[in-house]
Amino acid sequence: MINNSSSKNQLNNIKSENLKNIYSGKIGVLGNHTSGKTRTIKSLINLASKKIIFTWNEDEEFTGTASTVPFTISWKFSDQKLIIVDNPGQNSYQQIRNYVAKSGENYNSFLIFIDAISWNFSKIAFLQAQSILNETKISCIPSTVVITKLDLLEKLVNDEMIDVIARQLVKSLNKLKSNARIHFYNRSLKKMEWVIHKVNNHYISFSHLEQIFINSIEELLMINPIEGLTKSNIRILIRSLLFGYCELLQSWISLPEYKNRYSKVQIPEQIDLFLSNYRGSVLESGSQWEKQTKKPDIVEINFPIELFDFTRILDVFKRYSFLSINEEQASKEIFQLGSKILPLCEFSKSFFINNNNRKSLSMLEEELRLHLENIQVQYKFPEKKSKFSQFKELPPKPKPRDFS
Repeated sequence: MINNSSSKNQLNNIKSENLKNIYSGKIGVLGNHTSGKTRTIKSLINLASKKIIFTWNEDEEFTGTASTVPFTISWKFSDQKLIIVDNPGQNSYQQIRNYVAKSGENYNSFLIFIDAISWNFSKIAFLQAQSILNETKISCIPSTVVITKLDLLEKLVNDEMIDVIARQLVKSLNKLKSNARIHFYNRSLKKMEWVIHKVNNHYISFSHLEQIFINSIEELLMINPIEGLTKSNIRILIRSLLFGYCELLQSWISLPEYKNRYSKVQIPEQIDLFLSNYRGSVLESGSQWEKQTKKPDIVEINFPIELFDFTRILDVFKRYSFLSINEEQASKEIFQLGSKILPLCEFSKSFFINNNNRKSLSMLEEELRLHLENIQVQYKFPEKKSKFSQFKELPPKPKPRDFS
């Protein structure tokens, strides 16, 4: 026990000085599910620890409804404790707002993940950031864009594997007959099931077409495997293709010459948010279209089968699903999209993360160090500018804009 008042004061001063060195920050990890967020974070931890801490259970986890509860990873990094908040592809902005309100800390920076083989879903990551900034009343915070699967994209395009896939998809439709069984594995009931396909005036439903294409690619890969085209990536590739067709049809049915021709086609609003709500296919997830949209009056999309020829499938892949394989052009496209949704933000840079590439992971690790230094500066010297030199001083926050 210390009785001397002077000694007590000295001890209190020491405690006070130590407390000044304790500060916390939070880095949000945003992006559509299967964009590589969790895998990259775990790879970084494995790299830093020089041993495998996490293994992959992809076959068990590739389908089902995307989790609504973000989780955190605590990591001893740069002599500091780093907590990364990993949001598993959640597109429910109300869930994100609820989590932000309960988490107790404001975000200090974002890592925004973009999947190179499902580029048309990239808007979701920026909308997640927009939702968080609106909820926390922050104009902007430092953000780094992380682009994943560029190595897989290059393999598909440069090695012309996407041509092989497109031909396989056309072949699967040519073989399709009325009353054919479409097999799928029900992930909820954990058993194989099937549905009966019936020809409907040369139209085919989204759920049937999606499963036919998935089954077709899996059959192809049994003979000619493509490294990186995992079960999860097969499903996001097909989902992105069909979303691309939705975008194409939306642009067509607004024109007089196509409006009557495709009058049976109904594309729900915010179709990208709906399609990103669950992993796997509609049938595998046990999802009913009307329940997922929460609008019983909206019927399932029916596609004209005539649109799925080899040339058009390739065109939709390259125009809608795939990011540019040129890194400079890819960065330009991403920042154009980001600045449209987050007009006050300037992004520090973009990183291209290829599977098991230590060099790209090390570069991202250095970027994380910069984020940590910036958090420290914000805490100790709040009047100072960000250590991200590319960020400019922000004007007053304007009224929210709708970019949906």
